[in-house]
Amino acid sequence: MIERTLDLSKIVSEKITFLFGPRQVGKSTLLKATCPAATFVDLLSPPQFRLLSARPEVLEDLAPAGGLVVIDEIQSLPELLDVVHRLLESRPALKFVLTGSSARKLRRGGVNLLGGRARRHFLLPLTTHELATAKAGLNWLTLLEQGGLPSLLTSVNPFEDLDAYVGLYLREEIQAEALVRSVHDFSRFLNVAGSCNGQLMNFEKLASDVGVSAKVLRSYVDLLVDTLVADVLLPLNTAAKRKVVSMPKLYFFDIGVANSLKGLARVRPGTESFGQNLEHLVYLELKAHREYRRLHCDISFWRTQSKLEVDFVVASGDSLLGIEVKGTEFRDADDFKGLKEFAKEFPAARRILVCNAALPQNRADGIEIFPAGQFFEELWAGKIVPIRLLS
Repeated sequence: MIERTLDLSKIVSEKITFLFGPRQVGKSTLLKATCPAATFVDLLSPPQFRLLSARPEVLEDLAPAGGLVVIDEIQSLPELLDVVHRLLESRPALKFVLTGSSARKLRRGGVNLLGGRARRHFLLPLTTHELATAKAGLNWLTLLEQGGLPSLLTSVNPFEDLDAYVGLYLREEIQAEALVRSVHDFSRFLNVAGSCNGQLMNFEKLASDVGVSAKVLRSYVDLLVDTLVADVLLPLNTAAKRKVVSMPKLYFFDIGVANSLKGLARVRPGTESFGQNLEHLVYLELKAHREYRRLHCDISFWRTQSKLEVDFVVASGDSLLGIEVKGTEFRDADDFKGLKEFAKEFPAARRILVCNAALPQNRADGIEIFPAGQFFEELWAGKIVPIRLLS
């Protein structure tokens, strides 16, 4: 098993923890490997689900007097949160880790009951750092095609498995939970959303492409976010005079899943898809680094009405970091336009170009050029994002 960056030893020492993450990122596998003596309650197991859904109080019989109890996919049965709350009061030596792949049903089911006591952590797809430490012949180029779902990296037919993953999401998350009125419309929306992964979201145009109203389309986007399948990235909110775009971007939680929705099996250097996927990977790495290192920073993007853009802006306190991503090795003047304009607006900001260059370079205008592999190494070494730890 590839060693994960998330420090579970610290997490399981807490009284009550929610461990969120999309399906198949390895939550259960990691917990079982780290805490083999824990009591596991699997709500995806039909017998256990039937038992506890009929009588939630049975959890009191299953839980020991002390130690760790892991409840898998707690959103499947939010009613158990009331029982967990009682057990926390009556058995001081008991601890809980509650895993979940959706926040929607938990919000309805009373997650606020534990909100003041529970810490939240996320397990995400495999990162470049985790692949590098595994020394298994896998690297960031692997992630550009297959994505970072652990089971798929060892699969004989990863692209078929990715298609199956999307189908499983539709059947078990969307159809089984009756989260939308029309699974057919939502399935068509998924394909359209995949094709515009990493691009500005024009809700009216996307709604027209899908054949639904803009209101329904917004609800579909919210559903992707609630089920941890995608993130909405907002533009940088500043008081600057320059007029910037207000539309957000959408990024799926995994590059392989986005590739499957786009019907993309191979990603070759020098192609448009390579550049788009490299940009996607930089976002996922920034997000994972922030989560696993428990950093206090915001990630956004900057784009003017004249289409000058910086792909990612990382804000930490008064510090700003602008990151532009290019999938090519050759760097012409156009590659630096966005970063140069960004410097006019934010002269104190650090500016980085991530590309497929062979060697790093510090330009006279202050722009730092990083080969993609080196950028990921320095990111995880703490040399890229300003460190302001969460309390």
